[in-house]
Amino acid sequence: DFSGKTIMEAMKEEEARNYVYQTKENLSIIPAEDMLVTFSRYIYTNRISQPLHVLERTIAGIEDDYDYILMDAPPNLGEIVLNAIVCADGILTPVQVDPFGLDGLDRFLEFIFIAADLLGNCMELQQLIFVIINGDRLGIVDILHHNITFIAMNDALSVRPGIDAVGQH
Repeated sequence: DFSGKTIMEAMKEEEARNYVYQTKENLSIIPAEDMLVTFSRYIYTNRISQPLHVLERTIAGIEDDYDYILMDAPPNLGEIVLNAIVCADGILTPVQVDPFGLDGLDRFLEFIFIAADLLGNCMELQQLIFVIINGDRLGIVDILHHNITFIAMNDALSVRPGIDAVGQH
């Protein structure tokens, strides 16, 4: 049970070191829980200075301890995602291949790059990962070629039965 020992508490203290848990020799985590949903209320109720830089300040003390820091952000465009954009060098984005996923992709990417620019981050989109759930891969690749021309469809990776991810190089 990590209750009271999560990224939310680390961000309140703006210090991550006491919240890092080593799970394997080369893997550590800072857990999160559903109370992270209160982050927006916390930063505005407490009038936190530069609220979109809280996560950046929080991980500043541990950045040099790791080769990579991966953040799993929720699928929305709120303060947690904006905080992640501020301190990101790159973004991996899973996209479900269906009409809603593809229709929202352009707007999502536009938002990410506008937000990064406004927040002073020159990060890059590292990879789009297209997730196909019980679909016809050939039909999906055809849809992607017609709708998303900037993606190079050079590989397909089977993740587990019934789900495929198609990425870019």
